[in-house]
Amino acid sequence: MIGKTDTRKCGTCEYWTGKREPIFDKNGKPKIHIDDDTGSCEKYDSRFHEQSRRQELSCKYYSKWTELF
Repeated sequence: MIGKTDTRKCGTCEYWTGKREPIFDKNGKPKIHIDDDTGSCEKYDSRFHEQSRRQELSCKYYSKWTELF
C-alpha cells in the first residue's frame, strides 16, 4: 500500500515494526510504501506494547517515523 506520510496511523509511526519504506511519487512528493498489514507496537508506555497492530490503526502515543521527515 502507498499512502501519505502525514497520516497518523501505525504504519507511519516510529514504534511500529512492520515492513515499510519511504518513497517519492512521480511529482517528487514524499509517500510511504507499507508492505506489511500488521506489525508489533514497540512503544513501552502504550497499552498496545508488544501487540500485533494493523497498519491503519492509531493510538495516543503516535510519533511520526523519523525517516519520513
